[in-house]
Order: sequence, then C-alpha cells, then structure tokens
Amino acid sequence: MAIATVIITTKNSAPTIRDCIESVMDSNYKDFKVMVVDSFSKDGSWNILKRMKKKYKNKLQIEQLESNIAKAHNHMIGKCNSKYIAFTDSDCAVDKDWLHNLLSGFKEKGVIATGGYCGTPIGVNKLQRLIGRELEDRFRNFPKYMTRFPTMNLAVRTSIAKKNLFDESFDVAQESDWGFRISKLGKMVYVPPAVVWHYHRATWSSYFKQQFKYGKSAVKLYMKHRGKMKGDPITKGTMTMQPMLLLLTILSLPFFPIASALPATLLSLIILYDSVKLSRSVADFFYYLAIFAVRLIGWTLGMLSGFV
Repeated sequence: MAIATVIITTKNSAPTIRDCIESVMDSNYKDFKVMVVDSFSKDGSWNILKRMKKKYKNKLQIEQLESNIAKAHNHMIGKCNSKYIAFTDSDCAVDKDWLHNLLSGFKEKGVIATGGYCGTPIGVNKLQRLIGRELEDRFRNFPKYMTRFPTMNLAVRTSIAKKNLFDESFDVAQESDWGFRISKLGKMVYVPPAVVWHYHRATWSSYFKQQFKYGKSAVKLYMKHRGKMKGDPITKGTMTMQPMLLLLTILSLPFFPIASALPATLLSLIILYDSVKLSRSVADFFYYLAIFAVRLIGWTLGMLSGFV
C-alpha cells in the first residue's frame, strides 16, 4: 500500500495534462500512486491518458466519469487506501520535492491537512504572468495555519477525507467549502517549499468566464459560511468588498449622486493601490487596471446571477 495517492481531475486539458502527470511521476518521493478521472474530454486528453497508462502501468490509474470536480474527488477518495491523499490540478506542474515537502507538514501534532505555494511557469503570456504575480503575492503572505487551500496544492489525511467528503452541489468553490469544514477538525499547515506551477487563464474571455463562475459560487459559499465573508489570506477582505462597492455606487448614483462618490472613491483606491503595488512598469500598471476591472465585472455579474 502506497503512503500517498495523488488525485487529479481533468476535462479538456490536453495542452497541460501530460506535463502535469510527468512532473508528478518525476517526484523525488517514490512511495505514491496517481489516480486521474477524466470527465469525458473532447480535446484528446483521454487518448493522452491512455498512452501514459501504458508507460506507468500500475503507478497510474485512469478512468472516465461524467461529473463535476467535487463528485470526481469523492469518487477517487472512496477508492484510496493510502495514508495520505495529495491533490493537484491538471493545469499545474509540480516541483520534484513537492510531495516530500507537502507530506513533511504532517510531522507536527494535530495536523490534518497541508498546502503549498503556487508559482507561475516560465514561457507564459503577459496576461498569465501578471495574474500569477498577483496570486503569488497572496501566497507569500499566508500565515502558518490556514482554514483552506486550493486543490492545486493540498494534502490531507485519508481518514479525514473519507469522513468529510466534498459537497457535490458546488460546481466551483467546492474546495473552499471543504476547507472551511475540515479546518474545524484540526490544523491545516502552510508549507511554502511544496511548490506547484499553475498555468493561469491565457485569454481575456476565459479569464472573465472563470471570474464569473467564482462570483456566482461565492453567493452560495458565503451563505453557507457567513463568517467567512470578511475575507481570509486567499481572498482578502478588500477583494470581497469590491462587488458590493460597485453595486452600491451604481444603485446610489441616480438617487444620491453625491453619496455615490464615497463607495466609488474607495473602490478606485483599492484597485489603484493593488495595481501600483504589483506593477514593475507603466505597462504593467495599465494591464493590472484592465485585469482588476474584468475580474470585478465578472465577480459582480456572477454574484447577481448567483442571487437569481
């Protein structure tokens, strides 16, 4: 029986799934196996997986399941008999010492889950690079103990996972809901040396669609976990405020134009501050203004859709 099982879900990830699995298999930690569930991809991902299965044989288990990510994770958790389960995403590549470092966090008493750092690969376009820089800024400021981690870089005791499955009613944010729930059972430790590199959205349209889904899922997430709406190290309080400030500005403008200046000013200052903080050139600054504008519109429209 392997000490760890690495779980990966995929759908239409042909550009990245091979590198993802190869990077995991190239790990310096050897006592593990990999389980991949493909949600009937239409871009050739399944054919890639079948070829990789021939290469890695019993080390790699693959299957197809029509499901969302939460259901796929639960399906694989049910099949695991290892001591630990590690998660990464099909659009990520992991460091050679990723699994070793991630599992080292369990040496501390009372730890039920660990998470690591997310970086950005070299060779990506400017949009991906700047999105990654903003996310990396948040990861660099994580405290030792967290209440959730993204499944791109997460490990958990299998005994905990089997008793606390993902909520399959979430199509997005299932990992946030899951983290909020299991963090009540023990410590979740941040292990920065456990590194993955994540390929962020490469086009403006795909980035907008991603943020729209995040906004839509946030309504359900924060209605279930009302105390978390104030923000945390992953989603800062200034981020959760922004859609509300935008809506308040729009709704008050026709009736109280002077009063609308207050939320509009506060919103502008938040976006300007973050843009200046992250920029390394004038071009970066204007790029970040566009990124944050697209993100804010996506969140706000998604939240409105979620309420409806």
